[in-house]
Amino acid sequence: MKKAGFFSGCLVAIALLGCVSATAFGQETLNSAKQAAPFVPHYYHLAFVVKELEAGKVINSRDYAMNIGTVEHQSMNFNTRSIRNGTRVPIEIEPGKATYIDVGVNIDCKSVMDLDGRLGMEVSADISSVSDSKMQGTVEARGMPMIQQNKWNSQVLVVLGKPTVLFSSDEVTSKRTLQLELTATEIK
Repeated sequence: MKKAGFFSGCLVAIALLGCVSATAFGQETLNSAKQAAPFVPHYYHLAFVVKELEAGKVINSRDYAMNIGTVEHQSMNFNTRSIRNGTRVPIEIEPGKATYIDVGVNIDCKSVMDLDGRLGMEVSADISSVSDSKMQGTVEARGMPMIQQNKWNSQVLVVLGKPTVLFSSDEVTSKRTLQLELTATEIK
């Protein structure tokens, strides 16, 4: 008899413990569901300016723009946006035969994340042009164009509404500098 009473008491205690822990688990799940709000993307206008500088002064600039949305996690790379602008330049490879080289501007942005008034993103840029420099003894002097090319790829952090220089590099064949600048503004 004592054993039966002991086992009955244990079963009641186990049943009560199961009810209490199930209730606590349910409340914890409910609280975490309230805290985890669904992700809402924000949209931004990205204004790029490619600047050519000589002795610190802008001698040429070109504007490019796109709109882009934020992603929840940086690993969500499917949200890539691109700008493509260029020309195909013919290059004679032998008398009567030509091939074409693409020159122009390619800008890619992906993994854009809203970071409290700043945007974090990955930006890739490929900017090429037919060089206007005249260097003796080069292929250009023999009738072939010289192609000037700049390629950049980096994670960047941009303050909203403030122009930010993303990339800057000196040209190899001149004393000029090429810069890529970005101004990001929220679309409301």
